[in-house]
Amino acid sequence: MLGDDPLAPHAVPFARLMFGAHPDWRPLAQEREGGAAFELSVPSPADPDVQLWLSTEDDELTVGFADWHAHFGWSDVPHEQSAREAFELIERLVTDAEGVQSFYGDAPGSTWLGSRLVSSTEGLLDGAEEYRARGVTFTRRRSWLGSLNADVRLD
Repeated sequence: MLGDDPLAPHAVPFARLMFGAHPDWRPLAQEREGGAAFELSVPSPADPDVQLWLSTEDDELTVGFADWHAHFGWSDVPHEQSAREAFELIERLVTDAEGVQSFYGDAPGSTWLGSRLVSSTEGLLDGAEEYRARGVTFTRRRSWLGSLNADVRLD
């Protein structure tokens, strides 16, 4: 659980936004880097095996969902801006405005060939051709609430 130690400057605005909007996630946060950072994983209500995970380790913010992640704040972007960008992405994910599409050589658990964010308006096979040329035969789409979830064999 996240203690009372002061967080690193890059983590403070992120924690304020995140726990202000999702106070029930605070008990899931685990201290890292002597209390200056935290990470947490929250299972998707649609599929508890799929996690939304967040980290403030290594002087950056990392947001991950399913087989995809992104980094924020590793450049000279102000901490507040990085926090806002990461938080806005999380809100798009937890409302199913966006999800993650992953591509595999055969099936999940086999050769992972890439993942990308997808909007709720994108067709299931939009963007698949780029990966099919690299040997993709299976794609999996996952979203927080499950409205975008699908598994498709591309043979």
